[in-house]
Amino acid sequence: TATGRRPEHIFGKPDPAVLGALLQTYDRKDMVMIGDRLSTDKKLAENAGIDFILVLSGEAKASDLPGLERQPTLVVEHLGQLETL
Repeated sequence: TATGRRPEHIFGKPDPAVLGALLQTYDRKDMVMIGDRLSTDKKLAENAGIDFILVLSGEAKASDLPGLERQPTLVVEHLGQLETL
């Protein structure tokens, strides 16, 4: 609005372009997205074709999971649980 111009490109989650360098460097099978938002973090993982770990210590709740078309690869209560896996 301040410049009077429309953006040429909107850059951010869930656009997989934010992972561009990583996707060029690593195999998707070796990558995982960890996040607490289904609408951005999980969607980014889906758009990029990588696994998704949902952390329930943020925005998403376990009650949000039923009815999802695609479930997260793993669901943890907090990041500390990843140390024990």
